[in-house]
Amino acid sequence: MESLVAPYLDLEGVEAAALVSTDGFTVAAAGSGIDFDALGAHAAALLATARELAAEMEQQPPKALSIDLGRRGLVVAPIDNEVFLVLAGSALVLQHARGRR
Repeated sequence: MESLVAPYLDLEGVEAAALVSTDGFTVAAAGSGIDFDALGAHAAALLATARELAAEMEQQPPKALSIDLGRRGLVVAPIDNEVFLVLAGSALVLQHARGRR
C-alpha cells in the first residue's frame, strides 16, 4: 500500500504522505519521522471539524486544509467521503494545497 502514497514524497517539501480513513485509521503511509497513527487520528478530527464548520456556514465541504506551523506544514485533502490524503513536511508543503508546484 505504501506505493499508493510514495510518489508524493517527490513533491517539494513533502517528507511524509498518508491515506487516512475518515475514522482516523491510516490506510497507506510513506516517509519517516511521523507517528502515522497519531497523524491520522488528529487529521481525521481536523477534517471532521472543518466539514461541520462548512455546514454551519452553509458552504460546501472543504477541498483542502492547510496548516502553517512556521517551518513545518500540513495539508489535508479529501479524496472522497471515506478517505483523505495527508501531506506533512516543511512549510513548502503548503504550496500543494494552493495548487502551485
